[in-house]
Amino acid sequence: MRAYTSTTLFSISYDSLYKECIALATNSHSVEMRFGAIILKDDKIIGEGWNKLVNQKKTGKLPIVMGYANHAEVSAMNDALLNGFDLKDAEIYVAGYFPQDKTLYIPDNAYFTCTHCPVYFEKYGIKEVSVPLRNGWTGMSIEDAKESSRTFYGKSQEKREIVGKTRFTLDDVF
Repeated sequence: MRAYTSTTLFSISYDSLYKECIALATNSHSVEMRFGAIILKDDKIIGEGWNKLVNQKKTGKLPIVMGYANHAEVSAMNDALLNGFDLKDAEIYVAGYFPQDKTLYIPDNAYFTCTHCPVYFEKYGIKEVSVPLRNGWTGMSIEDAKESSRTFYGKSQEKREIVGKTRFTLDDVF
């Protein structure tokens, strides 16, 4: 695992990539959790996305369709693929918040909570997924992300609230 750290408490809120992920998440209309994702390759942003419903009339145009809705990670992957980027060896950054009270999801330990997306990461060659901790981003291999996500099978929303709900809100970021 690779960790990006800083000296300030809650320094992740000052990180421009984190702010962009949260800004993307605000585009979502999800009731339980809103996530934003950014894909970097060679230190350049090649894809951005948020969790959103899939327009059934356009599904033939999307490289990846998870069902009636795509997760932020898959939306970012679609954005990159539709713009001609190769995802092999890219990194994906994911951050989110709880819309009911606008509290940020920032776990104390490195957790990747999605049980569905690692399959797509493997298929398209993404090498690392990064999640926010209070003092910076923590990157993990796709294998580590898969292992971490197993904790969240069943009642994932409730488990996310236990491990990552903070007293910080969107107002602390913007």
